[in-house]
Amino acid sequence: MNPLESVLHLAFDNSAPYVTNLDAVRSLIQQAVAQTTSVDDAVTYIENRFPDAEITLKTDIRILVAAIRHAARQRKLSG
Repeated sequence: MNPLESVLHLAFDNSAPYVTNLDAVRSLIQQAVAQTTSVDDAVTYIENRFPDAEITLKTDIRILVAAIRHAARQRKLSG
């Protein structure tokens, strides 16, 4: 597992208890792993994937993005 994939999966695991649309968020993580090469690219990709999403999915995406940023900071501190 590459470092980006590790950060994204950790973020998913940490945000899953707070997310309503778990399948959609899981799919976003899988797509971001396949389509991006950095944490910043992944965040941008995820934030822009569903611009017209309903409010609950937008909230789930914000939760996921916060978890990604937190996981990336933790990785930098421990790595």
